[in-house]
Amino acid sequence: GLGAALESQTFDNFNLTYYIAGNSSEALAYMKNLFSDAKDYALNFDGSGNILMIGGTGLGKTHLSSAIAKTVIGKGYTVVYESAQKIFDIFEDKKFGRDSEADTSKFSDADLLIIDDLGTENVTQFTVSVLYNLINERCNNCKGMIINTNLTPDELRNIYKPRIFSRLLGEFKFMPFHGKDIRLQKLGE
Repeated sequence: GLGAALESQTFDNFNLTYYIAGNSSEALAYMKNLFSDAKDYALNFDGSGNILMIGGTGLGKTHLSSAIAKTVIGKGYTVVYESAQKIFDIFEDKKFGRDSEADTSKFSDADLLIIDDLGTENVTQFTVSVLYNLINERCNNCKGMIINTNLTPDELRNIYKPRIFSRLLGEFKFMPFHGKDIRLQKLGE
């Protein structure tokens, strides 16, 4: 699910100078540590371990997720990278007979599953159930996951209910991103 991002979004071209704009030196130091943690996760990936990247739009969550995916693939692991909406669409297509050939097993079988943009989907009882089952199954089988979202922890708790939020708190390393939208900064260059 990565396409061109696999080549264009790497650790080598993740530019930390965008985190200086309007931020304190502590914010830059924090983002340097977050970058280091993400790189360590990728370099030491053994098939397990979960990350929850939280933050506003354009702060580098997708870029770092792509960089992790590229590194993990380079180590010989399988990675599935999809938006939350696309994942739920595939499960709905299979469940409701729109596409009986839809491959939902890839989300369980991959060594690393990366769910991008959680919270942009139309949240229903079905999507919440699919998300819970994916998280639960992968955690029980010690398979790695990365989830990216623009939602705050409070929004996650309210939208996805305590059962999922508890799993996220207990099974995922929180990586809150801070700063100003990098895409907007690039437009101003």
